[in-house]
Amino acid sequence: MEEEADHLHLIPLQASLIHGKSPQKQEPPSHDFGFTYGRPPVLVNYTPPACYAQDFARIVLEWKETCKGRQFDRIFGVWLGDIELLRSCTAEPTSNGIVWSVEKDITRYYSLLLKKETQTLAVFLGNIVNEVYTGVYHVNLTFHFYPAESNMNGEKHSLNNLAPNHYAKADLILPISRGLPLFDGLLFEVQNSNDTKLKQFRIPRNVYRAELEVYISFHENDEFWYGNFPNDYIAANNLSDNRGNGPFREVVVSLDGEVVGAVWPFTVICTGGINPLFWSPITRISSFSLPSYDIEITPFLGNMLDGKFHTLGLSVARALNVLSDSKSAKTEGKLLKVNN
Repeated sequence: MEEEADHLHLIPLQASLIHGKSPQKQEPPSHDFGFTYGRPPVLVNYTPPACYAQDFARIVLEWKETCKGRQFDRIFGVWLGDIELLRSCTAEPTSNGIVWSVEKDITRYYSLLLKKETQTLAVFLGNIVNEVYTGVYHVNLTFHFYPAESNMNGEKHSLNNLAPNHYAKADLILPISRGLPLFDGLLFEVQNSNDTKLKQFRIPRNVYRAELEVYISFHENDEFWYGNFPNDYIAANNLSDNRGNGPFREVVVSLDGEVVGAVWPFTVICTGGINPLFWSPITRISSFSLPSYDIEITPFLGNMLDGKFHTLGLSVARALNVLSDSKSAKTEGKLLKVNN
């Protein structure tokens, strides 16, 4: 396979500060993603806006992209300080070319985005360019900071004025991902139900709430996992389809070897899924901004506030596990009370 090198146009990252209806935009970083499989992510330095001491009501990440030619849909991600801000899917281009953009509210990463130091911004988009697949993805990335406005009483409407549990401002955000350097994205690749990815972390001893955010995407034989046949059905019917393991997936989170949470992922269909004509010009729900899932691990803080390192594990279950009582024909019981 003949490889085509990347066409690189990279400049230092700058923030775009928005004041009311008159935005002041700085030139964003840009990159052309040609043949990028097996190559490192694009890395640039990130610094907060010069007025980082100001309160911001909202911070938005804008990803704008153009492509022309023939190309598959590609999963990509954006990380700041090894912490994922966006996971998305590209649109499939046409011979005449297309342009699209994604805007995501990333205010929940407030403390990370306003950290008073230079951090590394990483972008990975695995793409193949050859004589058949000719599409090169041309990308611009911009951060928009919306200042908090004051009301008639001089009170500022900012992140701290929002209702509890809605984009609550975290004092510290820790990365649970593969760290740089590497020749791929920073996401963990779970190969099968016996594969568990581990990451050590340590938190301050004065933490009173902890929440884990999990990004999930589906690749290769699991892209359409919700339609996969059970393995015994494939064997019984002599099918050559390798997309087995049934139509159930559960992402399991463990802490020091004990299960603390689970996620049943949403069935996102990428822009080339099933029939690409379905998704032109309107794409499938969440395909341009794959959802993340929050797992409350506050009840387990008592085991983590010892100043030591602890281990988070991520694995994927492909069957629903239940335990039955061989001595009983029917289990008796009911829910007595629910506290919100």
